[in-house]
Parts: sequence; structure tokens; C-alpha cells
Amino acid sequence: MHDHNYDETCDFLRQFFEFTEQNVELRSLVNGGGGGRQLFTRNPQEVVTFCRAQDVPGKGVFMAMATRRVGSHRGRREELCELACVWVDIDIYKLGITREAAIAALNKCPMPPSLIISSGGGVHAYWLLREPLDVSLRDPDEIKEQVDAVLHQLAGVFAGDTVPAQIAAVLRLPGTHNSKTGEMRPVTVLEASWIRYEFADLIEMLGYLGPLLMVPRPRAPAKALSCAASISLKCRPRVASW
Repeated sequence: MHDHNYDETCDFLRQFFEFTEQNVELRSLVNGGGGGRQLFTRNPQEVVTFCRAQDVPGKGVFMAMATRRVGSHRGRREELCELACVWVDIDIYKLGITREAAIAALNKCPMPPSLIISSGGGVHAYWLLREPLDVSLRDPDEIKEQVDAVLHQLAGVFAGDTVPAQIAAVLRLPGTHNSKTGEMRPVTVLEASWIRYEFADLIEMLGYLGPLLMVPRPRAPAKALSCAASISLKCRPRVASW
């Protein structure tokens, strides 16, 4: 993919992290897990060089949701600085739903996502924050726990994957490619209002918001009870339920 133009990727990162000051982390990962490369920068040319080298079959290029302190070369949770958004990752293939169904559910939200991304395999949605959260505080760690709680709530509302529902997550970078299936599927922006929300308003919304994406689960076939089991169940004392 060395001839691919990553100017749109740079524009996306510039807007996404517009109100932050610390370094953006890009990370390449080998499909199926394993080590990769990291870049900590705000330099567009370094982003282009990194993507040209890492956006290749067998790998994926990801961006960290929170910035890292300038001078740091680690992507650990302890190095986080500013959080520009909250998000949800909807694995449409695992859930057995269409991309259109996921987008429709996201747009039912009273505060619709600022960005909806096709990850080349699923759908990512971001709610950009009007002011980045300072998540560099280490003691106490309440803000990080609060963010993780919000991410899990969003996953519950939209049947999202809970693995990336944590503050140190990395998600696929728009303008690059997803090669997990053997094809180089583009990671693209599907919808973008770029609206920014107050974190407190998102918390208030999630306080009353129920599930918006319902995924039907196949019913397991009923198993016939043996005569002995039937007798045992009838004789079992009743226990109060929650």
C-alpha cells in the first residue's frame, strides 16, 4: 500500500485531536495478535511514513483514544494524558446484523455519535468531547474508572464489544486497511458531524438510556426431561429469586 495517499488520515487525526496538546499514539499490530510498532507524534509527515510502512497485508494500523505525554514512548495506562472522546465498537459479523442496522441504532441515540466509522469488519462510533478529559491523574484514579464505566454503558446500549471498552484502547485508524480476511478492506468514515459533547451530558443521557440495538439470540432446543428428573424437579423446594 506504499502508493496510498494518507493525507485524509492526517486530516482526520488533526480534527479528532484538535483540542489536545500531547502526542497521539499510532500502533501497528499483526493480525491475530502479536507485537507491532508504535509512533508517538503530532507530525503529519511522520504519520504518513508510518502508515506507508505498516498499512500492509497481515497488519493493521490503530490509533489510541487518549494522548500520551510528550517524551513518553510507552502506551501503558499510566502514560495517558488527554481523552478526546468516548466510543463503542460494534462487531456486526459476530452479532449477525447488518451495518445499516447498527447505524440506524446509533442514530436513534438522543445524542448521536460525532463519527461513525466502518472498520473494514465492524462499526466504530465516537462521541467527541467539547473539552478533553485530563486522565493523567494517577492518585486517585477516579476519572479513569468513570470513563471505563461510561464505555461499558455504551457497549450495553449498542451491543458493543466490551474488550475495547476501556480507557487505554486502540481502534483502527481511518484511511488505513483491515486485512484480517485476506482482503485489504478500507477503514472509512461513514458519517461525520464532528459535533462535540460535554462529558457530564453524556453521563446524564446514559443514566436513562436503555438498549437501542437488540440482537436476537437463537433459542436452544428444549430437552425432554427423564421421568426421574421430572419427579426430582417437582419435589425440589422453592427458593426465593431476586
